[in-house]
Amino acid sequence: MVGIYPVPDEIDINWSSGVYISNQGYSEILENYAILDGWGFSGDDLIDRYGMRNKITSIFSSQFGNIYVGSENGIMFFGSKTMETLTPIIPDITNDDVLSLHMDDDYLWIGSQNFLRSKGISKLNVRSFESSIFNFNETINMQPSPIYSLISLGHELWAGGEDILLYYDQKKDYWKTLGDSRAVSGGIIWDLCIDDYYLWMATSRGLNRLDMSTHSVDLLGIEKYFSNTQVYAVEKIENDIWIGSKAGLFIYSNDNPKLINAKDLQETGKVLDNFYNFTFIQESDNLVYVAGNLGIARYDSELKEWKLISSSALYRDEAVYSMAINEKFIFLGTTNGLYRINIKTGQIKDYNYTFIGRVNDLILDDSVLWVGSNNGLIKFKWKRDI
Repeated sequence: MVGIYPVPDEIDINWSSGVYISNQGYSEILENYAILDGWGFSGDDLIDRYGMRNKITSIFSSQFGNIYVGSENGIMFFGSKTMETLTPIIPDITNDDVLSLHMDDDYLWIGSQNFLRSKGISKLNVRSFESSIFNFNETINMQPSPIYSLISLGHELWAGGEDILLYYDQKKDYWKTLGDSRAVSGGIIWDLCIDDYYLWMATSRGLNRLDMSTHSVDLLGIEKYFSNTQVYAVEKIENDIWIGSKAGLFIYSNDNPKLINAKDLQETGKVLDNFYNFTFIQESDNLVYVAGNLGIARYDSELKEWKLISSSALYRDEAVYSMAINEKFIFLGTTNGLYRINIKTGQIKDYNYTFIGRVNDLILDDSVLWVGSNNGLIKFKWKRDI
């Protein structure tokens, strides 16, 4: 819907244009307008510079004779009566839903699940709000896929999809799709982490390690223990690789190459004994936080001690998809929303707003929390809520 909302009491509000129905009058007007930026017009369709058709979904005429045209891909066009031109107004990002986020300096990389509607991977400058989109249909060697995970190092970006891994060289400005031909085992790539020259991949079919120089899988030997097992999270902490899976939480030590069960780190207590489905791992202030079926637990390497920070009952036993942590709070992204936990007191705040939806990823940037949900990208200035 397209409409104009003026300052109250100036003129009557024309609430909405309504859904567009083919109209000969509008067709004649549009045929006389020049559409800028390489777009064209044909019947009830708008055609972009790549020849892709987008249906007109709504048209609105203001009292001054200017025209506003809405299209099915979210791009709106402003038609100037004086110049008889239609100018596309492109939103900051084209992602209808947000499945993955990655912050690289001032740039936020954004991936979606619905790659048909969202069309690609967006790059947003969080200071200037300038953005660019890498469109699957318009970019060579960029195979369409949901984007479940993102990570970068230097000028290289890696994006985990379904049965594929996308690679982008920002210096040379080219993309590459890695699949079975590069021995990527397939499945959904839930998480990524970088360890020196290797890219670790947590997938729905197990664990993989990729040599980043050759773009080929370099097997270590521990992969067989995770074969055909859901591995949800992988994180480099100091010189160890922490691995969260459906079966449990494991640690691979680079210093003394071996795989150990995190339960073996419990010198006292049995905090992890009934934990499984470890979906998220994050380090903050030399403490390791993990999310599992029973809640949020924390490991202190100096004290050699595990502690239960929050029971999952406090957030309705919902699956945790993401966490963001600072010195005072833990933000949880779950199946049905967003929570904030006070680390010291355990007090929990439920942001029970329907517009948030399912929270897939979180990025904490000082006073701003970037929330990636199935409803889109949300900027939350969380300090105003304390």
